[in-house]
Amino acid sequence: MPVFISRRITTEKQGSVERPYACAGCSYRAEVRIVAAARGQADGSIVLPASQIRAESEERADAALADEIQALYDLIPCPRCGARSDNAALYRQNTVLIVIGWIFAGLVMALVAYFPAASASPGSDPPIVGPIVWTIAGLALAGVSWHRRKQRIERIARAVEFLPDDESS
Repeated sequence: MPVFISRRITTEKQGSVERPYACAGCSYRAEVRIVAAARGQADGSIVLPASQIRAESEERADAALADEIQALYDLIPCPRCGARSDNAALYRQNTVLIVIGWIFAGLVMALVAYFPAASASPGSDPPIVGPIVWTIAGLALAGVSWHRRKQRIERIARAVEFLPDDESS
């Protein structure tokens, strides 16, 4: 069996960008400064020059940084009225669907663990440990998903600074 020996290079980038912000709800206008960090990683054979692997790693880090800045920009709430963009509403909706999906998956697996055990021994009580474990697993995964959303919302508060326009009131 051949062994592939590789080299992995990780590049971390941090950047900030100023972009115009306009609220669709209350017409608030301002410049917003977004500070973000991202990581890019590239693998390559040991026969490839390190500079080539490093260049690919830096390209991936630049792309990840641009994606992170755009994602943070899409989730910014208006400081005046609290309205969020359609992308933020979609992000919340997707998170809620993921949470519901994990809970549903845990309950389905609990039923799958319960009914075969119940039909295998009709005269005795079926074991309840499997269904309890699967239900707890579904709830735990749902909690992790919600916690990750909360962390992202908190990261927006740390990464975004509004710079009011001179023309805004």
